[in-house]
Amino acid sequence: MAMLLATAGDRPPDIENFGLSGPVHTVNSTVEKLSPDPRNRPLIPLWTACGNCSFDRRGYSISRAHVSDGALQIAHVEVNSDAQGWPTEERSYGDDGALRSRTVFYNGPYGPLDSESWIGDRQTSRSQNVYDEHGHTIVSRTWDESGLSVEILTRWGEHDEELEEIIRFPQSNGEDIQTTTYSANGDRSAIERRRNGDLLMRVTFDDERVTSWFMKKDANFGIGFGTKSEPGFTVNFGSEPQTGGLVRTEYVHPGRKGNIDPDEVREYDAAGTLAEKVTFDYDWDSFGNWTRRTAYVRDLTAGTPTAVQRVTRVISYY
Repeated sequence: MAMLLATAGDRPPDIENFGLSGPVHTVNSTVEKLSPDPRNRPLIPLWTACGNCSFDRRGYSISRAHVSDGALQIAHVEVNSDAQGWPTEERSYGDDGALRSRTVFYNGPYGPLDSESWIGDRQTSRSQNVYDEHGHTIVSRTWDESGLSVEILTRWGEHDEELEEIIRFPQSNGEDIQTTTYSANGDRSAIERRRNGDLLMRVTFDDERVTSWFMKKDANFGIGFGTKSEPGFTVNFGSEPQTGGLVRTEYVHPGRKGNIDPDEVREYDAAGTLAEKVTFDYDWDSFGNWTRRTAYVRDLTAGTPTAVQRVTRVISYY
């Protein structure tokens, strides 16, 4: 993924990525299972990115562990950052508290230029990024223990829009090319992806509304994209892994930006049928951060809710 930054100081603090406000120092969570989840294979995860987290005074991450699979994960990541907030080292620890891996970053004004990943004394991979004068990533390369594994070349338009992404897999001699076209008013009109010349996926838009969709069943890649949304309502689309069908996720978040802390999430299958609905109740503190979230899975036939999980967060501030 490429991040556009006009200057190094424009990088937003990490707390924004977690939907947090104010001078947050630490977040500590407890998770209660209220009743068995009636879903066999949940489509909407009861996931919280910031379960146990800590931040420096600038709002950049010091450590983080998330809530998933109905519990607070013991495995966690610790982060060191430079003066611009870019990570200089990330260390990953397992459930037993032992160091599993670490990645060292060498940064420029727009982010990491090079990185090296290690497990113990063995280097497992390294990466390199090249940016243009506007801070767009135009070349990204990753090497594993067998050599160059992925090379991504990205071409940008004059209005900071991504036009083309070439993804090369040297070890298998494969190449995917994803192109995005735009209408005269700057709206996205189509995304197309080909592998070694064969069409894998094509989606078209009219005023950001999806008008057609095609994906091969054996495409072996996933794609997700958003469309224009109304205030308090966000729609994301993605590809169904087994069939390649287009699925839709709707987030309802009255009075709040984005889809991090929605009141309701609805998942629709490739036929456009509502497949799952989850709702959330919150308690909020004076900074606008939630301190308790209760998740309800809705019975789509009866419309009745089942409270399945409650997450309580203790948040400290600088």
